[in-house]
Amino acid sequence: MRATAKMIRRGQQQQQRQQLNPFDQQQRVNSGTGSSSSSSSVVGNNFGQRQGPSLSPFEFNYPESMMSPSQPLDKQQQQSPYASYGKLNTNFKLNGDQALMTYPGLDVLFSSDMVDLVPLVGIGQTFKGFLNSFPVQLATSAHSGSGSGVGVTSNSGTGAINNNNARGPLDSFFSSYYTTPRPSFESNSVFEIKSQTDYFEKLRRCPLPAAVLCVTSDKEFGKCQAMSKAFHAAGLKPELNCKLAQSSLACMQLIKNRDADLAVLDAADIYLAGHKFGLMPIVAEQIEMHDPNHYAVAVVKKSDLATDLFNLKGKNSCHSGFLKGAGWVMPISFLLSNDRMRHYEDCNSARSAAEHFEKGCAPGILSAMSSIHNASSWTIRNMCELCHGSGRGYCARDASEPFFGDTGSFRCLIEGGGQVAFCKHTTIFENTGGSNRETWARNLIKSDFELLCRDGSRAPVNEYKSCNLGRVPPSAIVTRGDTPFQLIDTYVNLFMYGQQYYGSKYSEEYTFKMFSSTNGRDLIFQDATQRLVRIPLVNQTYRSYLNHEFLRAIECSELN
Repeated sequence: MRATAKMIRRGQQQQQRQQLNPFDQQQRVNSGTGSSSSSSSVVGNNFGQRQGPSLSPFEFNYPESMMSPSQPLDKQQQQSPYASYGKLNTNFKLNGDQALMTYPGLDVLFSSDMVDLVPLVGIGQTFKGFLNSFPVQLATSAHSGSGSGVGVTSNSGTGAINNNNARGPLDSFFSSYYTTPRPSFESNSVFEIKSQTDYFEKLRRCPLPAAVLCVTSDKEFGKCQAMSKAFHAAGLKPELNCKLAQSSLACMQLIKNRDADLAVLDAADIYLAGHKFGLMPIVAEQIEMHDPNHYAVAVVKKSDLATDLFNLKGKNSCHSGFLKGAGWVMPISFLLSNDRMRHYEDCNSARSAAEHFEKGCAPGILSAMSSIHNASSWTIRNMCELCHGSGRGYCARDASEPFFGDTGSFRCLIEGGGQVAFCKHTTIFENTGGSNRETWARNLIKSDFELLCRDGSRAPVNEYKSCNLGRVPPSAIVTRGDTPFQLIDTYVNLFMYGQQYYGSKYSEEYTFKMFSSTNGRDLIFQDATQRLVRIPLVNQTYRSYLNHEFLRAIECSELN
């Protein structure tokens, strides 16, 4: 009796499973009949497999019992997870408007106009083979007969380009921009288009004017040439040429005179370039991913307890450069606006600083930049006494002066006799804890330094967001303000694609690195730069690019 009851319960459980699992039911029907149909049948739970040639790989046939159950489900079946199978569609397709309505996300992968997916075999699986499998469609210019333009016409069925007395397609575009003739196509001006890949070859031969980058030191010129070769090796267009100038001011003049096209300038130089030379920023450096700006800070040695922000008179100061954003504009503006430094009517910040500090190193204060303030050299010469450059590089506003730049300002504090260094906040982290392998920075740790705050207190170097002298916009690539937007796009794309190849700081040892300097610090780009970003069109003026705080500071410390 006990065995009989167990067999009855086992039979009831098996019957319930067969009713609830349509796949097992379909398998039982197919195996019981022994027949094979032309449509695909589902075997077991592998319903993605099909038997029969009639369906595409993206269609599935489900058992009829799944689609329209002949009898309504009882309460137990409605609670079963298999009850939802009665709502599935019989044919799931990836093409057609109905599929896009049912599955809106498919338009990301497949076009609504797609009819079918076909396999590619043999040469069709290559780039050239795939493109050349399509017929060439030639466009005919309306001016091809007059000879006033470049027309693509069918010449004896070859599709040759009619180029009688015509310039290249970009020549006509740049004719209003350049006063000198631009390069035309090669001497073999007739370029036959017989296949789709010929279009790409024609585009490759299209004459695009080279971009000329202006730099201010021999070290930067060497890095620029290396970058030019790297871009050329990667096939990037336009070609990048380099031009050496004596100063950032000379670069601005060269760009205005169309002898150069691009330059990488500090925030304060961007103000001068836009205000006096009509230049505009197009690509910006980004040092921190979450904050586009950096902070100007005043750094002192922790052991020097006698120095604070309100008793700097008679101290030795180190600056990243004359009229540099973090090293000059923000600290001098703070001291002037708070009556901690004498303010002259002509906004002569060079004279104010020279009278306030005992000694200093402000690279560039004796150069042509100081002529803006009409300051005689003997009154400000003490602001170069801590500099270590030699010859033309002495107190120069470029990499030939060892104490130039933010790292140079910090180095001046370490081994130049300075008591306070004005630089950007990342400088300390870049040169302590083994980050800088140069001899002078090997044994430095960040806990040996502190920041001077606006209220006269001190703070650890990690608290730069609450203890600083102001925010400074990052350096940027500038060009002429009247440059056609199509040409600006070519400049922007050149560096955007360039950093895809050479923007990593952790690539192979002998690979060119845009944001690393092997023969100095901060050459062309800041070594702390994480990436370059395109400046939005609405911010491509010097006033919209520079924040309000910085504009007030530079107008306070620099003559109009």
